[in-house]
Amino acid sequence: MGEDVKVYISSTYEDLKDYRDAVMKALRKIEAQHVNMEDYYAKDDRPVDVCLADVAKCDIYVGIFARRYGFIPDDYTQSITELEYRKAVELNKPTFNFLLKDEVDWPNQYCAIDNDKRWLNKLKDELKGKKTVAWFTGCHDLAQEVMAAVAGHQKKIIRLQIGKGMSDQFANLGVADTPEKKAAIEDVLVASKEKMWQSSNRQLQTWCEPIPVPLPKLRGTFVGRETEQETLLHCLNYTDKRLVVIIAPGGYGKTELTTKVLREIAPKTTITNKDIQGILYLRCSIAGDVNMGTVFTEAGKIAGTVEAFFNVYKNREISNAKRLEYFFKELSIIGNVWIVLDNFEDLLDADDTIKDAELREFLETAVSIDHTIRIIITSRVLPKFKGDRLVEKIDLSEGLPEEKAVEYLRKEGAEYGLRDEDKSILLAFVRRVHRIPKALESGIGYLSEHFPGIKLKDILANDGIFLDFDKHDHKEGLKSLIMEQIKRLHPNLQLVLSVLSIFSKPTPQEALRYMLQGMSYVELAQNLTRLERNRLITHNNGNYDIAHNHSNFHLKQFSHLNLLYQ
Repeated sequence: MGEDVKVYISSTYEDLKDYRDAVMKALRKIEAQHVNMEDYYAKDDRPVDVCLADVAKCDIYVGIFARRYGFIPDDYTQSITELEYRKAVELNKPTFNFLLKDEVDWPNQYCAIDNDKRWLNKLKDELKGKKTVAWFTGCHDLAQEVMAAVAGHQKKIIRLQIGKGMSDQFANLGVADTPEKKAAIEDVLVASKEKMWQSSNRQLQTWCEPIPVPLPKLRGTFVGRETEQETLLHCLNYTDKRLVVIIAPGGYGKTELTTKVLREIAPKTTITNKDIQGILYLRCSIAGDVNMGTVFTEAGKIAGTVEAFFNVYKNREISNAKRLEYFFKELSIIGNVWIVLDNFEDLLDADDTIKDAELREFLETAVSIDHTIRIIITSRVLPKFKGDRLVEKIDLSEGLPEEKAVEYLRKEGAEYGLRDEDKSILLAFVRRVHRIPKALESGIGYLSEHFPGIKLKDILANDGIFLDFDKHDHKEGLKSLIMEQIKRLHPNLQLVLSVLSIFSKPTPQEALRYMLQGMSYVELAQNLTRLERNRLITHNNGNYDIAHNHSNFHLKQFSHLNLLYQ
C-alpha cells in the first residue's frame, strides 16, 4: 500500500506460524511493511519491552487469535499477546482483530486449558464487541481479511488527508461570492480529485481491493474445476495481469465459471448498488451490438454518470487514448469493477485478430496502463492483439476429470436412477461425450423429462446421437445431443424456448407473458420450471435466459434450436 505503512502482527507463534506467513505474504503484495516477532525472536516467550516498543512504532495493529492464550512473562499477569493489544489500544492505534471460528477443528496441544482458557475467553469476548473484528477458518481467508482491512484503512487515510487539504484551501478562499472565487474553488475540486486518483493509483497500481470471501463448495458441472476457480479469483484480486481470457470450445463451462465466481463475490464488493454490483457484463454476437459505445454507456451506469461517459466517448476532438484514460481512471476511483466480455470469438476475424479497431485499442490499453479494473473474456480462441502476452489464460478445453464426471452424474441424476447405475454405463456415457460438461448436463436434462421411460442406457443405444462425438467433432456432437433433447419436448416447451431465444439478455417472466398471450400465467410458470429442470434455461433474480453455455447467434440466420447450442 505504501512503503511508510507499518503493520504490527500480533499472535501466539507455534500454533499460527503458517497463518502468520500467509498474512505477511499478503501484506507484501500491497507493499505494507510488517513488524513482527520473526524480525528478531520467533518464539512465544519473546522480550516484552521489544514487543511493546514495536507496537508503539507501528501505524496499524493486527491481532490474530486462535485457541492459545500465550506466554505470560515474569512480573506480568497478562500474556504478551494481550499486552500487545492493550498497548495498541492505549496508544490509539487502529486495531484489526481476527478470531478463529469456533467450528474449526484445532490440535489439542494448541488449545488453552484452566486459567489460560478463562483469560483467553474473556479477552475474546471483549474483542467480539469491537467493530473491527472478523473471523477466519484458514490461512487463505485470513490473509484476504487482513489485506482488505489494511488496504481499506490506508485508502481512508488518503481521502482524509486530501479532504483536509481541500478544506484548508476553501478556508483561504472564503465565500464564493465572485466569479473569480467560484472558478478558484472549482480548480481546487478538480485538482483534489486528480490528486486522489494519483495517490490511489500510485499506491494501488496493479492491485485490486481484495474480496474477503471464501469461494463456495463446487458442485454440478463445476466439480473438478477448483483450480480454475481459484486461478480466476486470484487474477481478480492480486496479479498484475488485468485481463483474463477463459478459453474452451462451446459447452465446456466458460460462462458458468465466470458468472458463478462473480455472483458469489459481487455482493461483498465495495460497490453497494444492488442492481449493478460493479459488474459490466456484455454478451458479444456477430450482430455487432457490442462496441466501445456500449462499453462506455454501461460503464457510465456503474459510475452513476452515464451522460458524462457518453459525452466523452462521442467527443471526437478527444483522442481515443485520452478517452480510454478517462474510462479507466473514473472506474478505478469507484472500487471493484469487473468487465465481462462473453462469447468474444464472435468479434474476431478468421486469423483471431479483433475486427473492431476501437475494441482492439481498448484491450491494448487495458494491459498497458495502471488501473484497478479487471476484464474477463470468454472465448473459443485466444484473441490476438498487441500485449496479449500480458493476458492470464485459463484453459477449460480438457473437459472434466473422468471420476469427477461420474460423480456429477450420480449426484445430479440421483432421482433418475443414476445414483445406483452400473459404473460401466456411467463411464461409457462420460467417454462417449468426451467429458464435456454441457453434454453431461444435457444428459441429465434429457432424463429429467423422460425418466423412467428413457434411461441412460437407452440414450447410449442411440448411436445416431454420438456419431459426431465418435468422429471427435465435439461441436456437432454436442449440438446433436441437445437437438435430440429438444425434439422430444412438448411443443409448448419448444415455443417458450423459441420466444426466449429472441431476447439478447436475461428476460423477466412478464416480457415472456406479453409474447405468449395465449399461454396462461400458471402454464408459463410451469413450462419455465420444466425447462430449467431440463438444463435448457437458467433463472436468476427473476430473469430467465437461454443456458449460458451458448453463444447468441443472430435469429435470422439460425433457428432457436441452433441458438440453444451455439
